[in-house]
Amino acid sequence: MAGENMVATSTIISLSMLVISLVTGAFFYYVISVQTTKEKKEDLETVSSFFINFIILIWVGKITLNLSLFIEDPIAILAYPSQSDAFYFAFFASIFLYGYKFYKNELVVRRFVYVIVSIFIFSSFIYEFIDLVWQENTYTWRYLSLLFFLLVIYSLMSNQWSYRLISSVIIMLWGSGQIVLSLTQPFTTVFGYLISVWFICLIILIGIFLLLNKE
Repeated sequence: MAGENMVATSTIISLSMLVISLVTGAFFYYVISVQTTKEKKEDLETVSSFFINFIILIWVGKITLNLSLFIEDPIAILAYPSQSDAFYFAFFASIFLYGYKFYKNELVVRRFVYVIVSIFIFSSFIYEFIDLVWQENTYTWRYLSLLFFLLVIYSLMSNQWSYRLISSVIIMLWGSGQIVLSLTQPFTTVFGYLISVWFICLIILIGIFLLLNKE
């Protein structure tokens, strides 16, 4: 029982860190972005919906991928931290859902991806910083350094490059940096979720696609 309580506490802490990081990342984007106040509010509403849906989809994935265990002991599934498979489930489900919105012209792809990438970099930096200071995770400083480097590039170039260019460059640099990290440390993570090299390569391919797609 004590073990389950500790795991549940760890899950709550991780979720709290994620929420704090996303809110802080959105705040930084709002302050730094040169868009009009109306545009920034619209962007944040759209992206907030995306991240909320993504978190919900992670939980849906965790339940779906462990359905038999969930039926037997639902508390155990909900208490234990989500695995990488649940993160992948949420990622591909989000691509399907928002790909449909793009197809219906309900969202502007370049602007949406730009805001997602911007908030992701800010939020990831905050999350890893909290993990380093609060959780004393010594592995995170390398990833933190990568994120700091990306933030510098973003700050210098976001107002000079197009949405497409800054988004694709940040995505490709992030992916390349993660591959390097995977060669120098036991694992790589995104918001505490372990990610595989194949997933990182997929992200790089998405960045290349965005760079080459000038339409």
